[in-house]
Amino acid sequence: MKRVWIKPKARKHILGGHPWVFSGAIVRSDGEISAGDSVALYDGDTLLGSGLYNPQSQIRIRVYSYQEQPFDATYLIKQLRSACERRQILQNDDTNCYRLLNSEGDGVPGLVVDIYDRTAVMQLTTASMDSRREMIVEQLIQVLNLDSVIERSDSQVRQLEGLDPVTAVRWGTLPSELLVREWGVTYEVQPLEGQKTGLYLDQRENRLLLRRLSLGREVLNCFCYTGGFSLNALRGQASLVRSVDVSAPALHQLGGNIRRNNMDDSSHIMVKEDVFDFLRSDENYYDCIVLDPPPFVKRSDRIAQAAGAYKDINLQALKKLRPGGHLLTFSCSGHMDTAYFEEVLRWATMDSGRQASILQRLGPGLDHPRLVGHKEGEYLKGFLLQVR
Repeated sequence: MKRVWIKPKARKHILGGHPWVFSGAIVRSDGEISAGDSVALYDGDTLLGSGLYNPQSQIRIRVYSYQEQPFDATYLIKQLRSACERRQILQNDDTNCYRLLNSEGDGVPGLVVDIYDRTAVMQLTTASMDSRREMIVEQLIQVLNLDSVIERSDSQVRQLEGLDPVTAVRWGTLPSELLVREWGVTYEVQPLEGQKTGLYLDQRENRLLLRRLSLGREVLNCFCYTGGFSLNALRGQASLVRSVDVSAPALHQLGGNIRRNNMDDSSHIMVKEDVFDFLRSDENYYDCIVLDPPPFVKRSDRIAQAAGAYKDINLQALKKLRPGGHLLTFSCSGHMDTAYFEEVLRWATMDSGRQASILQRLGPGLDHPRLVGHKEGEYLKGFLLQVR
């Protein structure tokens, strides 16, 4: 492995748990290094760890180990088996879909693997992982009991690495109808066409929380997509669930999921409308509202504009809650941290004329680990509020 020397300030960040080395932090290296190469990081004579190198990216090196260790098949198998052991607690008769590898959080920066029963869906977001595509597929097949491996590498972050979007079946045959279970609820998953890898697995624990809050209550699910929150509200015996989304295909898939689970659709109303317009025009009041919008900001210089959008929808939602009602509100915008999101909620609460308490901070489940010190890895953040 070639060596790269970094500045003392960058050493402090790495030892503090941050896995990225930016271009300006590099002092020198052992000659020319190609994109995707494993390199050993040094500060003087001290080995700091190993990382993946990309000369075309502002994030020049992504650290994956604190030892000198090439990112090869042996290393990947070790990380896969370790991740499987850590996820055993999640596997039961009620749930057979989960995240197996979560990029830096599992020591594989740029690689995400979601498991849907016997189908693995992988996302490659860096040039380093893109160059290891065949190796990744081979090791997934070797370690896991799979019927198919799907690639869903179409996130915008690939553009920062100079990569084109890719969606393909890499191995095996994708079932004509892929059905999975989560907390005993059955979902149809479309990994080649749906959002993300097919299901928002990071919301698993929060869907169960809504189920526990729903008994005998009227629930509004905004940006419902294929209805994960709606299905859990119905399973929790909500008296009424109203699901709002602008996407007709998503609502169609939600209707199919309701039928698959033999749920009473007379307690469910689907609304195809822009959520911002709906919240302003709807005259109903609710006991529980879910706001799980798509990211409103993908660039740091537009954070103020996004804050206005988050404030708007939360303000309207707070006005529509009955006394004692609950708001589950989320942001998946990586550029908006938890503290700023809470501040936006404070603004919305003040302007709504309501009093609200934070009952719980919300985030992804145990299968979405994040390195201590790597705040950029915390993309999903949320709060459970209760109004008076």
